[in-house]
Amino acid sequence: MAKISPKKELQKIIDLMQVDLDHIEEDAEDNTVNLDIITPAHAQFYGQRGRTFDALQHLLRVILWKKGLSEYINLDLNSAKKTQYDKVREQARQAAEKITNDKDHGDLPHMNPTFRRIAHLTIKNEFPDLQTESIEEHGWKFVRISKKDKS
Repeated sequence: MAKISPKKELQKIIDLMQVDLDHIEEDAEDNTVNLDIITPAHAQFYGQRGRTFDALQHLLRVILWKKGLSEYINLDLNSAKKTQYDKVREQARQAAEKITNDKDHGDLPHMNPTFRRIAHLTIKNEFPDLQTESIEEHGWKFVRISKKDKS
């Protein structure tokens, strides 16, 4: 069976959409394939309230899942999400440093599921002596970072 290429599948969809495209950047990390659409036609990709972009991402995920790809697919448009994700990673790192140095635990602000996942993975991969958990409070969830039990 031929290896499935998320980038090629996305390119096929974009070709059918007949929208201007500079290129697609692809990288993989933590069982996630990140595809960044670099384009001057960002409004056409984004659509009204992001619906076109969300539909494109959903369509690509379904196509790849049906072809047997198990990795999580994350689409970005002109690196907008990447910039947000980098801010979440940095926020998690700063909180983790405080906890490593002097605090018992710390809480990140309320976040959506994607941002919480990024925070959890950042701590897991970069701070082996710390642990994370999602806590719900008044219908909102946040990430709590604490030191691992030594037992």
